[in-house]
Amino acid sequence: MNGEARDLEPLLPAERSFLARWGPLCSCLLLAAITLAALIPFSDKAFHIDDTLFLFAAKQIVKHPLDPYGFQLVWNTTLQPMSRVTENPPLACYYAAFVGSLAGWSERALHLAFMVPALALVFGTYRLARRCTQFPLLAALVALFTPGILVSATGIMCDTMMVALWV
Repeated sequence: MNGEARDLEPLLPAERSFLARWGPLCSCLLLAAITLAALIPFSDKAFHIDDTLFLFAAKQIVKHPLDPYGFQLVWNTTLQPMSRVTENPPLACYYAAFVGSLAGWSERALHLAFMVPALALVFGTYRLARRCTQFPLLAALVALFTPGILVSATGIMCDTMMVALWV
C-alpha cells in the first residue's frame, strides 16, 4: 500500500461514527424503551368509566364468546342493553377477555397488556414515517406523546388498538 492510500485509511467505513451505525433496530429499541417508560407508571391506574364497558363485555365474552354484548347494565341511571350503550367494535373486548382469563382482571395485568397496541402504534408510525420523512424517529415520538394517544394508551379501551391497526 502506498503512502497516499495509508493517509486515507482513517476515512474508510471501518471507522464509522455512532450515528452512522444507527439503524432501524436501534430506533425500534429506543422507541420501545421510551413507550414503556411513558406508560408503565400508569399500569396500576384505576379503571375509568368507559373502561368498565370493555371489562363488562370481556367478562361476558369469557362466559359467552359469541355474544359479547348480550347483557344489560345500568348506564346513565337506567338499565339498558349493552348493545345500545356501547358504540365500539368488540376486538378490544376479546383481547381483554383473553388477557383477563390468563393473567387476571387486575388493573396492572390489563394495562400492561394494552401496552402492546401502543407499541404497535409507535412501531407502525415509525415504519410509515420512514417512507415519508428523514425523521421517522421524531415522527413516532410525536405520535406517542400526542395527548390523545398518550391518554388513550393508559386505558383499556379500543382507541389505541384501532389507530394501531389503521396505521
